[in-house]
Amino acid sequence: MAGSVGYAEGAVVARELGGWQTICWILVGSAPVLALPVLAIALNADLALARLPAWTGFAYVSFGSMFFGFFAWYRGLALGGTARVGQAQLLQAFFTLAGAWAIAGEAPGVDAFLFCLAVVAVVAIGRRTAVQRR
Repeated sequence: MAGSVGYAEGAVVARELGGWQTICWILVGSAPVLALPVLAIALNADLALARLPAWTGFAYVSFGSMFFGFFAWYRGLALGGTARVGQAQLLQAFFTLAGAWAIAGEAPGVDAFLFCLAVVAVVAIGRRTAVQRR
């Protein structure tokens, strides 16, 4: 629920500020809440044991896919509308399955395909309902 509210409010703010400013201000505002648990864990861990691949992966997840990815995400929400773009994100399950199969060799089971089909059905029903309301 908090994520949904955050995305919707972020989309409203992104129309005024733009995508990159929105995510930057979100990070500044949430830093105290997000940083304290990480700091507690870091103080109890020997970070010197982490090797370069671990730090490289951490940097990619932190900056590449999350920080810079949110530039495009909030820009898309502002341009395309929160409801429309938010529903499109639900189709991410297909891309995740395809990537896991292509990159990691993880063949998805029947249950994964059924779940993806259920997601597509929900998106289709939601889009059809939204069109009928207009």
